[in-house]
Amino acid sequence: MRIALFADSWFPTIDGVAVSAMADYLRLQEQGHDVTVYVPKLPGVTKGTAVNTWLSLPVPHYKDHAVAFLPPPSFLTKVGGYDLVYYHGTTPSFAYSCLAQARLLGQRFVWRFTTFVPDYLRHAESFIHDYAAPYVGKRVANYAARGVSKLMGKAWEHFLRHVPYAVVANESCANYVADRSQAKVIVIPPRPLPAGRVNGDPLVGIPRGKRIAVLSRLSPEKNLEAAVDTFTEHIYPKHKDAHLIMMGDGPARPMLEKRANGNPNVKFVGMVPNEKVHSWLSYSDLFMFTSLSETHGLVVEEAKRASLPVVAFDDDRGVTAQLRGSDCGRLVAAGRTDLLGEAVSELLAGDGERKAMGARAKADHERRSAPVQAFFHDLWL
Repeated sequence: MRIALFADSWFPTIDGVAVSAMADYLRLQEQGHDVTVYVPKLPGVTKGTAVNTWLSLPVPHYKDHAVAFLPPPSFLTKVGGYDLVYYHGTTPSFAYSCLAQARLLGQRFVWRFTTFVPDYLRHAESFIHDYAAPYVGKRVANYAARGVSKLMGKAWEHFLRHVPYAVVANESCANYVADRSQAKVIVIPPRPLPAGRVNGDPLVGIPRGKRIAVLSRLSPEKNLEAAVDTFTEHIYPKHKDAHLIMMGDGPARPMLEKRANGNPNVKFVGMVPNEKVHSWLSYSDLFMFTSLSETHGLVVEEAKRASLPVVAFDDDRGVTAQLRGSDCGRLVAAGRTDLLGEAVSELLAGDGERKAMGARAKADHERRSAPVQAFFHDLWL
């Protein structure tokens, strides 16, 4: 099958959409499909034989983001020979463009649902405000951001009524789409990218059994201040040799570093290349996750693959779906940093329980990965 894969984000950008889209791309190639990628011209993305880009403008406040125009009309000709148009993202204009192209050319259209629309709209409103404020002032930017966000919400409602197929990560996503759409909904959890080699210990000097990993883009919507607060207020006072390893980079880093208040055991290591993520996680001892805005939370599966128990807030969404009933992590009430710190402290104090939970986490990851290997195979072939 020839597939045109449109995505909002692509490597070298590291975010949930880019990782999930790349994983689907590799998965489809493994099954023998001919896949061509179409993405905006994002920072660092280079055009190649299987990747096509179109014009976008840089964003001063988000160095790895860009404001992209719609795909040019010439793309209609390019995608004319495909059997299926697969849109991976949450931008209404791109979604409509891809759906319109597919309909015009009589192609099948599939949407990979990546982000709950209300969360996306809140993020978009903040993004538009930050982008516009230096040029038009905060007050005008605030009105503009709210207005555009409202229009985008209306556009999504209309799109959902017309999309024929939706691939979602979990049952909570399936219920969200089914309540708003007549689409045929298929639950196929996203898969992490292939694990890189485990090389030498990148955390030499930090005691084993005391390494708490956080892997995320450092941006406001990720609620990472809760991770820093949990460590500095509830873990570090009890475990002076524990370390919080913050893997990732982004606009919230200065705020988070200030919030850590000079604590020497909070380590901001910057962006870890994808091929080294598995090695860094494998040399950690447990994984802490505080985001409440995730549709699925793919990094949770990456942590489980590295045999790490996961301690997280109960978001009643994708993170909860990956942990509840699996006995490979701990869920605590959302926002309760004291309970999160207590759960982490208990695992730091009990090597046997922590390692046994990590082994169950790896087994659970392998169990969840098995049923989705035939991605697209039975559904559209």
